[in-house]
Amino acid sequence: MDMRPRQGSGFTEHSDGIGDVELLATYTAWQTSDLRHRILIKGGNGIPTGSNDVMMDGFPLEYCMQLGSGTVSLLPGLTYLGQAPPWGWGLDFDSIIQLGTNDHHYRFGNRYQPSVWIARDVVD
Repeated sequence: MDMRPRQGSGFTEHSDGIGDVELLATYTAWQTSDLRHRILIKGGNGIPTGSNDVMMDGFPLEYCMQLGSGTVSLLPGLTYLGQAPPWGWGLDFDSIIQLGTNDHHYRFGNRYQPSVWIARDVVD
């Protein structure tokens, strides 16, 4: 991340490595016989494998720059898929629910992320 403070010259913060691992599964809860409409239930767990102790020049990086959360998380979600060729569309709701606090007595907030999309075949 490039930093440009008003009072001086800029600097760059960086962290690299492997973050938290997510184990996920998807289950078709409902579908029409022609598969044009489907509802999927998604779920899983986040396992705290990424470091939350990343330092730069002797100072800890901000939590958003850390590689991991340091806590186990639940990853529930729901998806609707629809299609009528050449068109497809969908609604998606994903979330991250943090359980507990990390070894710094900090906990990331929960995250809820809805999205909507539409797609069209361009070629056969």
